[in-house]
Amino acid sequence: MFHPSDANLSRLVSGRYPAPGTNPIADTIRERRGSNRGLTGLDANLLHVPRVAEGYNKLLGAIRSGGKLPGDIREAMVSPFLLENGSP
Repeated sequence: MFHPSDANLSRLVSGRYPAPGTNPIADTIRERRGSNRGLTGLDANLLHVPRVAEGYNKLLGAIRSGGKLPGDIREAMVSPFLLENGSP
């Protein structure tokens, strides 16, 4: 079980935060998120299973920018996931 005191532990596991240009999936996630955000803790965890990280990134990208619904409705659709994962 995750404990708040373990928050920085994930930074100690190699490969979870690959440097730009070293992991195509991580670079795609960075591109979708924008240059100011970088990779989140959730991204780092998902990158241990590349196909899952890639699929999750495509899913959120499709919901946020590929639909016909207004932006506020799209954001309401992903808000439960964001809150559950501690995103701002």
